[in-house]
Amino acid sequence: MAHQGNGRPVDPGIRVILEELRDLRVEMRADRRRSDERFEQVIRELRDERRTWREESARQAMTTQRTSREVHAVGLAIVRTLNRHTRILERIDRKLGVRGNGRPGNGRSG
Repeated sequence: MAHQGNGRPVDPGIRVILEELRDLRVEMRADRRRSDERFEQVIRELRDERRTWREESARQAMTTQRTSREVHAVGLAIVRTLNRHTRILERIDRKLGVRGNGRPGNGRSG
């Protein structure tokens, strides 16, 4: 019969209970390690997803910014072209003697 730390013998029933408690403690420690590993894995996956999202968001922002600059440039080109054509049409109207709302002459009805 085994002895306790104080020198007294340990009852066989108590020995079985202590062994079961030790086994449970070992199992719980293993479960906790697995749980901690799974938790760390989930955290890594979330960080990877966040990094991917940030990178994609930055790419989209750059694309949007580039597209915005292109639209702005095209818009300016259109406005310049319209202004130029308007000036050309105004010169043609002056040479033809058209005044006001497009009627020939001095703008008086008659």
